[in-house]
Amino acid sequence: MSDNPFLPAKRGSDAVVRYDPTEREKWMSAMAHVSILFSMGLAAPVIWLLFRGSSPFVARHAGRASLTHLLGGAAVVVLGTLTCGVGYVLALPLVGFSMWEAKNAWQGKWDAFKAKASS
Repeated sequence: MSDNPFLPAKRGSDAVVRYDPTEREKWMSAMAHVSILFSMGLAAPVIWLLFRGSSPFVARHAGRASLTHLLGGAAVVVLGTLTCGVGYVLALPLVGFSMWEAKNAWQGKWDAFKAKASS
């Protein structure tokens, strides 16, 4: 077991290591998505840079949050400018989507869009 509480505990065979994210990994992943509220999404790339080598779960969610916040935010600004402010209403669905992704990260889901395998 590692001394670093952010590193996952390895389980499974040597061929493929699959693990359940720890509570701290879930928390950091959710914070990457929620960062759109308190830093306009600029904290998500910082979280990705800090955890890209130590936690694949956090890195995946922080990377997705970075792309969503930066590209979505740029699109909202461009559309808001072109439509004299009316397009800024699109910021609400962007924030809602980020909150939905944060909920999925908090539940430990790796990919919210992946279809469940049928048994």
